[in-house]
Parts: sequence; structure tokens; C-alpha cells
Amino acid sequence: MGNKLARNHHFLPQFYLAGFTNQGSKNNQLWALDHQTGRQWEAKPRNVAFKKDFYNIDLPANETDDFEKALAEIENLAAPVIKRVLETKQIPADQDYEIFICFVALLACRVPARREVFDGMMKEVVSIWSQLLFQTPERYEAYIKEVQENTKGEKRVTSYEDMKAFVDDESRYKINFSNNTYLQNMITQLDVLIPLLLKRNWTLLFADTRNSYFVCSDSPLNLHWTPEGKGIWGPGFGVSNTEVTLPLSKDIMLLGRFEEVMPAQYISREDTALMNSFTIDDSEKYVYSKDNNFIWRNPSGLIADKKDLIEFFRLLKQEEEREKS
Repeated sequence: MGNKLARNHHFLPQFYLAGFTNQGSKNNQLWALDHQTGRQWEAKPRNVAFKKDFYNIDLPANETDDFEKALAEIENLAAPVIKRVLETKQIPADQDYEIFICFVALLACRVPARREVFDGMMKEVVSIWSQLLFQTPERYEAYIKEVQENTKGEKRVTSYEDMKAFVDDESRYKINFSNNTYLQNMITQLDVLIPLLLKRNWTLLFADTRNSYFVCSDSPLNLHWTPEGKGIWGPGFGVSNTEVTLPLSKDIMLLGRFEEVMPAQYISREDTALMNSFTIDDSEKYVYSKDNNFIWRNPSGLIADKKDLIEFFRLLKQEEEREKS
């Protein structure tokens, strides 16, 4: 008999989440907060940050969990490197540095929130393509003729008018992508992202855990402008005057810039709150923390706590619903 297929696919590795427990072990518990509902509970790392069959593939020569197994092999390489960073409080060098950056890039690309971004982009592409295709009956007819010639398909029976009415009414269909498509896109993203991250300068920031600590989220890597940066569009991974932040544990935050970075150092409670705001900013639904409360900076720049965060997302959801109505 073969090995049992892995079904619970962690989009944040358990060894990584262990860094946000009080004792830093996978056998300890952390607090998980659903900031959309306000529900909070204690759990071990293995019981959070996973989706069933999230990395399943559908290929003739592969088991459905082969991609999940490949990710596990990468995690096995990264885990001792991350452990040494937490122990020595230093950015690794040489081959360990490459493994470290690959791990950082993977955390950016493997989370559910990245699929939401991909969905939005691709659906926009499909929408534009559809508008162009149905711009005139002649264009539609030419496209159908080309498809039938290339595929030897049967003669079309749907008229231009009926097909255009169908496409224009988005309530009549959904655009979905296969898991294979998502995983291929993830690999493509990694090919682009890793070289860009390797070019950045990196430093470590340390929280004074007597009065504050770093949190994690279900999309922990954040990209934002530096105080000197600005642009018409949002920040990009290859754009100057941008920062990448990633909490490595409750004690340590990773920060990367193309420009010169500060030496590794302890930061104030106020700056720890700011770093937590960056982490929370990209979160889809969950925040993970060592205690049942934490600090962050609200949009007014003031230090706030968990209850403030729940209220912030409640008001944000109300505003979004008003805009839709």
C-alpha cells in the first residue's frame, strides 16, 4: 500500500508558526484571530493556516499531493536556516542566504491571498478580451471560423447576439481556474521574485518583548513604500524606495530595501506597532499572536489593540457594503 495522501496543506509552515508561540515550539499554542468575525481561539501550529487539498495537482504521472511533498522538502531545507537566524540574530550568508531568500519568496507566493490577486487580474484580462471579441459581429465570426479551422469543431449554433448577451450578463457564469493553473502561476511568480529579493539589502529588527511583540498573519509578507518613496501606482518588488517586511518570529522582523538599511537593532514599542500594521495590512482573514492581545497602528497613527482592529474591520466591511448597494 502507498503512503496516505496529505490532505491538510499548510500555506504557512508549522515550524514558521512555532516562532509565534510563547515557547517557540510546534507543540505550543498560539492565538488565532478571525478579524472579520472577532472570533479568537488557541491552537497549535498544525491546526491553523491550512486548506484542504490546497496544493493538489492533476497530472497523469503524479500523485495529487506531490506538489505538497515538494514544498515540504523545501521547508526541510529552510527550517534549520531560519532557526539559526533566530538564534544568532544575523542574516545568513552564502548558500544559506539563497535558501533563506527562497523561503521568503515562497511565503509571498504560496498563500491564499495571492490566488485572490491572480483571480482578479485574470478575470480582468478575460473581461477585456471578451469586450474586444464581441465588439463587432465580424470579429466574432472571424474568431469562430479560426477556432473551427484549427480544431475541426462542429458548426456553431449560437448567434452573435445570444452569445454577446450571455457574456455581458456576468450573473450567468463564473470564471474559475484549475489548481494546476494556480500552481504554475506560483512557480512563475517565484522565478521573477527570487532574483529581485536577492538584490535587496536585508536587516533584522528586534521587538522588546517586555512590552510588545510581532504578530503573524495568513499573508505575512508586506511590500510598501519607504517614507521617501511614492508613485502613481502601488509599490512593486523591483521598484526603488520600497520596503519588504516579514515577521520571522514574535521577537524578530525582517526588513529589506534596495537602498542602504539600518544595522540590526531593537525598535520601540511604537515602531513594533507599525511593523504589525504592515503584517496585518495584507492579511486576508487571520492574525496569529503569542497572546490574546497585541498592538498595531490604526490609520490615524495611534497605537491600538485587538478590539480596535476588530472594530476597524467591522466599519471597513460596512463601508464596502454601502458602496456596493
